[in-house]
This record gives sequence, structure tokens and C-alpha cells, in this order.
Amino acid sequence: MYVHMFGFDVAIENDAEAGINYLINREWDAGLKYGYSEATLDNSSFEATDTGNALMLTFANSFSN
Repeated sequence: MYVHMFGFDVAIENDAEAGINYLINREWDAGLKYGYSEATLDNSSFEATDTGNALMLTFANSFSN
């Protein structure tokens, strides 16, 4: 993926997500997801690399009758 943003040329090198979802009962479910990203920011002045890790925990209710 390639994006031009605020004078920087951004080339995303790695981007991955994986997760699980568990149905607690008919109305509730829970999930756990891991995400990783790595980006390189490059312009004529400097070059920088940024990495990110995220762990997301979700709970949802379907509000069914």
C-alpha cells in the first residue's frame, strides 16, 4: 500500500491482524484480536520507521428480544 500524506511518502511494509471470537450465549459475544503494523516514512529530509502493536478486547450485545 502506498499513500502520499502531508509531504511524506508512506510505504506500509507489513500489516497483519489475527483474532478469535467466542459466543457466550445468544445475546453476548467476546473477542480478542492482535494487530501489527510497520511503516516507513521517507521524504527528502529524513527517513523514519514506525512499528505498532495492538491488542483489542471486545464485548458485544445483540439486544435481541
